Amino acid sequence: MNMFSSFPPAYERLPDASTSLPTGGTTDPTKAHPTLSTLSCLARVIRIIFSSEQENVRSLYFLLILCSVLYQIFVYYIGIAIPKFYIVLNAKDEAAFWSLVGRLVGLYLAISTAKASLHFVGGLFALRTRRILTRKLQEGYVTKGALYDVARSKADGIDNPDQRITQDVEKFSDESRKVMEEIVIEPALLVYYTYQTYLVSGWQGPSMIYLYFTVSLVVCRYLLRPLVSLVYSKQRAEGDFRFLHVRLRSNAEPVAFLRGEELERGVLEEAFQNLLGLMRKIVHWEAILRFGTSYCNYFGSVVCYGIIAMPIFDGVYDDLSPGELSALISTNLFFSLYLSYRFTAIAELAEKYADLAGYAARMGQFFEVIDREKLTASTMGNYAVTTTTNDADPYISIRDLSYNVPQGQSLVSNLTLTVTPGSHLLIMGPSGSGKSSLLRVLSGLWVPYQGQMSLPPENKMLFLPQIPYLVHGGTLLEQIIYPAKLEEVYIPDEDVEVVLRTVGLEHLLLRERDVVMAGKDLDWDVMLSPGERQRLAFARALWRRPIFAFLDEATCNIDAAAEGELFKIAWEKGITCVLVSHRIVHGFGRVLRIVGDGTWVEESLD
Repeated sequence: MNMFSSFPPAYERLPDASTSLPTGGTTDPTKAHPTLSTLSCLARVIRIIFSSEQENVRSLYFLLILCSVLYQIFVYYIGIAIPKFYIVLNAKDEAAFWSLVGRLVGLYLAISTAKASLHFVGGLFALRTRRILTRKLQEGYVTKGALYDVARSKADGIDNPDQRITQDVEKFSDESRKVMEEIVIEPALLVYYTYQTYLVSGWQGPSMIYLYFTVSLVVCRYLLRPLVSLVYSKQRAEGDFRFLHVRLRSNAEPVAFLRGEELERGVLEEAFQNLLGLMRKIVHWEAILRFGTSYCNYFGSVVCYGIIAMPIFDGVYDDLSPGELSALISTNLFFSLYLSYRFTAIAELAEKYADLAGYAARMGQFFEVIDREKLTASTMGNYAVTTTTNDADPYISIRDLSYNVPQGQSLVSNLTLTVTPGSHLLIMGPSGSGKSSLLRVLSGLWVPYQGQMSLPPENKMLFLPQIPYLVHGGTLLEQIIYPAKLEEVYIPDEDVEVVLRTVGLEHLLLRERDVVMAGKDLDWDVMLSPGERQRLAFARALWRRPIFAFLDEATCNIDAAAEGELFKIAWEKGITCVLVSHRIVHGFGRVLRIVGDGTWVEESLD
């Protein structure tokens, strides 16, 4: 049996608890079956892959199949060459022995090359598949409208878009190179080795292998059934446990202020005990499953010997010499074991296809939502937006504007408002009344259901949120010019220093230099206080000098005196500010009070 160690025995790779589930999926795998919708998603993803002319995936796929065919050819010739040792050794034919050794050395070199080539080409196929799908998803997702809507879970059924673009695409790419190869090769190999087994042992051989495989598969699937739901529950428990730790890390400061460490430790321990309980059950059931699969593995060789035993006992091969009979038995064992393995491979192919279809369904759903967002962005609501083109007299005009929470309650009705350069506006009202929502409507993130708006061009407006976005690992210059790129603008170092000094952050230049010289990453979210982050974001407005700046509580972490100075500087630079705030800021001439029941009122502060 050692001579066949390179060929896995029957049922050695029966799917177990670690391979039967598509990790990262959101549906219960015990109920997941490929549907027409799933098939259409898979077809769409495959079309995207093979329609890429730049990546030339079709030629690479042909090369992948060619390498697989060559590998299987070498497997066959090795399998029929090894039994000939029985003949040459029984005949004590030294010349034939060394000739056979030389032939096998060449075959092993050839099969090693073919296997390495198959792995290399398969890796390239997976790499190009991932590159195509990742870029396709990112190009559709990280766009105006789609990014905000999908990330904020406005789009139906889309959870964890980051996971779909990273983990799902990676797993689909890795599985696809196996499935795309095996879906062509495995059926052909099954037919071919069924025929070869028939030639050696008659119809009884393939029939016994077919029957034995079916019985063993039913037994193993029966033992596997409890594990499927347990592994799915374990994956969810793992995700919950990981989420609790991530959430605790993100909220470490408020938990520490509230002295909530003991309570949080108890929550973590409860989640961990739930995870350990599921792991214990999986260990117990896996032991039972391993017993069943191991018994099938070992007893499979007995079935293979039994196939050839029947014609031998019937005297069919009485005319063969001992060496020839040994070679025949060995050849039969090779064909029978390899045929059994083909059944196992096809069963695994079905499992891999189910996984592949699951990943494709999640990506296909993502593509559909992105397409729908692009379509609905221009068709929803009974409203109109026009762009003012007179740079000498830009303005913001809102008439009869009504908006609500997406798929939720109404916030403001029939709002009419005009903002001209120099007429700085405060927006105030209770929490949840629709103040920040108005800025989302003005920026195009939300779609109102009625009204008219006349707005300046986008490059004349700037929106600053309450929580500033800082470029990961970016320099101070990159923070100031965001979203522009370094190669698109030029700012002398002295100008950067002037802007930072204006917002009271000139000391950051020294801190930046020290961090860079120490070879560390610039993590401004950690290095800066909330107030400093808001000052740095305000520096963007002073550098950009938009005609209108919309600030959603973007100075709430800055003291009142410094806040007033910043706005004074902005006004001197010709920036008209529209500020959402819970406090009166000196210098603003008007206030729009949003009451919270759909009504609003505009008042003068002069």
